[in-house]
Amino acid sequence: MTKAWAAACLSAIAFGAHAATIDSIISPTRIVLDDGTKRAIVELPGEPVYACGLKPFLAWANRFEGQTVEATAGGVAINIDGSPISLESLFVKAGWLRPATLTDDAQASITERRGGWSCASAQAPFDAMHTSVDPKILAGIALNESAYNGRAWPWTLNVAGRGFFFRTREDAYRAVRYLIGNGRSDFDVGIMQINRNLLMLLLAAAGSPSHSNAVRHQPPTQQAAPATAQSQPPRPPDLRRASAFDNGRLRRI
Repeated sequence: MTKAWAAACLSAIAFGAHAATIDSIISPTRIVLDDGTKRAIVELPGEPVYACGLKPFLAWANRFEGQTVEATAGGVAINIDGSPISLESLFVKAGWLRPATLTDDAQASITERRGGWSCASAQAPFDAMHTSVDPKILAGIALNESAYNGRAWPWTLNVAGRGFFFRTREDAYRAVRYLIGNGRSDFDVGIMQINRNLLMLLLAAAGSPSHSNAVRHQPPTQQAAPATAQSQPPRPPDLRRASAFDNGRLRRI
């Protein structure tokens, strides 16, 4: 089917003329829709991630066949927990589709080795995300600083010489908030292990909004009144003290 008919099909969906469903998924960028009268191939923007081949993707994607779709600003979407979620964003987050512009979700899927990225080389994230520095150099530094099972892992902290891997960005962020709230600054963050103080300076120099958020959570100075329990950031359930990250980590270095 032509792209023009695919666009017309989506327009029909938007106006409720027919309820279209996913007939089949050919690849991370090609989906067959059926509105009961005709079928159309809709193409998603981006590049398929085939490091593991096509079959693993098809096995993962067959769960979406038969589901009703709707047209949204983000493209073809399905309903998940009462909200429309675009197939493009689902495929990107799951690691089967690389968008033209690498969003936070795309970068996380690459570095966490989700979906097709799980079969890519250790250098692949740096091939995808580098700008001016040779990706081989970036990969070498990262593998020295945050290697986990032979791959650089982004959600890594080194606290006073002790290293910890966290399963998710949220787990690592809670740990960072906890450390800052308890007056700690002796830790390095992330895939390149940037020192916390240097990171704050870089954010300030760049005028990043993240710096303003981080400053609000900096520990009080010696002249400041002691913080009350209510003013402290909530303690993550897996942290009993600043040196204990056992339940949030993947494994200790």
